[in-house]
Amino acid sequence: MGKKVLLSVFLLLIFTGFTLSQTDNGPQTRTNVTRLSGITDAEKPYEQSRVTNTVPQELFNMLDLARRNNNEAEALKIQNQIDKYSTGQVRIPNLPVFNTTVAPPPVNPPFNPDWMGTDILIRGGKIAGYYSSNGNRRTIDIKAGKDGVLYMAVATDSTTAELKYIFFYRSTNSGLTWTGVGGIQGTNTYSSVSISVDRKGSVNDSIRISCYYTAGTGGDGADAGAYLFSFRPRAWNDDYRFSTLATPTAGRKFGYVSACSDGAYYDAATYIGCVFGEYSNSGDSCASMRFFRTLDWGLTHTGVTLNGVYTGNWGDFYPSACLKRSQNVYNDSLYIAVERRFSATSYGVRLFATPWTPSVNTTINYLTTDVILYRRPILTIRQTAYQLPRQILITYTKNNICMYSYSLTDGASWTLDSYLDPNGSTNGFMTSCASDSLTSTGCFVSIYRTSTDSLTVRRGFPGNMSSGTIQYKINSASVVSGTVPPVCAIYRSGTLQKAAVSYAGTGPSDCWFDAENLPTGIGNQNGIANEYSLMQNYPNPFNPTTTIKFSIMKPEFVKLAVYDITGKEVSVLVSTQMTAGNYTVDFDASKLSSGIYFYKIFAGDFTGVKKMMLIK
Repeated sequence: MGKKVLLSVFLLLIFTGFTLSQTDNGPQTRTNVTRLSGITDAEKPYEQSRVTNTVPQELFNMLDLARRNNNEAEALKIQNQIDKYSTGQVRIPNLPVFNTTVAPPPVNPPFNPDWMGTDILIRGGKIAGYYSSNGNRRTIDIKAGKDGVLYMAVATDSTTAELKYIFFYRSTNSGLTWTGVGGIQGTNTYSSVSISVDRKGSVNDSIRISCYYTAGTGGDGADAGAYLFSFRPRAWNDDYRFSTLATPTAGRKFGYVSACSDGAYYDAATYIGCVFGEYSNSGDSCASMRFFRTLDWGLTHTGVTLNGVYTGNWGDFYPSACLKRSQNVYNDSLYIAVERRFSATSYGVRLFATPWTPSVNTTINYLTTDVILYRRPILTIRQTAYQLPRQILITYTKNNICMYSYSLTDGASWTLDSYLDPNGSTNGFMTSCASDSLTSTGCFVSIYRTSTDSLTVRRGFPGNMSSGTIQYKINSASVVSGTVPPVCAIYRSGTLQKAAVSYAGTGPSDCWFDAENLPTGIGNQNGIANEYSLMQNYPNPFNPTTTIKFSIMKPEFVKLAVYDITGKEVSVLVSTQMTAGNYTVDFDASKLSSGIYFYKIFAGDFTGVKKMMLIK
């Protein structure tokens, strides 16, 4: 191999963040698999008869330009032209939601944050799904916003006679502390919850939480309809809206809602949507799968019932949706991973692709082939610049082994059945995954739960999900629920990417949070602060932890950050409103290299900076 070729390969590895080592491949892994690899004879008729959209490419180019220029009127005009090429659309006006009202933020419990220590109790008491007999309720969700803030939604339960709630929380310091920012209450049971956090424009004050949820009567969510509640978390009762998307026919319910948006690419003209399935009230039969999208932040929706869905006593379960930006053109797609049930002993993973402009037409990736049990797939697609091929990850269990499949080629080819659980344990139960758009290492996070109660976290890249970190059994506070799936996200502390995890305890009761490499604590030393100050850290030099002290004279928004020798921000220790007082912050630099670092405080008009040395 010539020197130029070797140099090209080396540069490719640097810019993509990948290495040639594929450490998660094992005896069951298959590479270079096409989307038709697992198709069955029963599925071939749909593949032969499927219809594709024929929208002129120029319309998509014009739409993208209008949205990038924040010309919402022109974008809506072009979108209406595109809609004429789509089939099966139904316009949904802003219908009211009955028996549900806005609720004030919850009262927060005390927090004891610590990765691998005592988890943070976000919400005590029963979590929605407590009275469910068929389980696997998605009643907790966590997302990272463009404002660098973590947001969480938790659906709670009580008894069938009392009010139920969905409470919303946010953390401005990477999960160290949390604040309740709003909620809704109603008499129906919340059976699934999924949020999208988007910013309208470049101002963080415009952040809006869109919470899609399903709610019905009884503990199993019988007759559950699909709804939207959205609001701006700057004030819990400011600029909120309710909307009914759909109500099922008698004897059926909607469930497994999954929210999605293209907010990674647009601000003012962000489009938001959701996918959910329609099932019998007993939960053992699939009737349809629906996709809804809004162009006006939830005021109106367009909905379709998708083609190609398996229905009847078996069918397609647990839809998990994500936007897939097209690589070279702007006609984006929505990808939906499902558990397709062929018989009592044969479940597979199927991946639907449907136009982002709602249409009944679908293209199906028939990924898995074996006559075994593939269960509960969760999908994430890394939202990178449109010129780059999209990286796609699906986690699931295969015969009770926690595994995943992935594509690094925009879905053109796949690697199937890599090992999410490096130990190949045969007691795997639930998985989850998320991704981030930075190009440095650790862009994906995944978690899995085994029947022995161990919740494991991995952060890295498809093919080597431990290139960033792996943490075993982070659930120190409680046994992990077997009915409410755990959720995860990647948050950014400076330029570093870190894993965040939330899970329900057994019951399901209590919602817990933990995160990677948090400050081990912020202590208020009481007493009166006579001046603003930033003290020298102790010990210094240190390895790998040290303590930083500071004082503020009056309530201020405080930011305390760490920078490397080049001035790049590598960790944010504090970023929140604080009362007057004397404080200590413990800093763990175990993820950083030896060298000189600076820490700087911003508190009102006061700034201060100190130097410290890490020696390993």
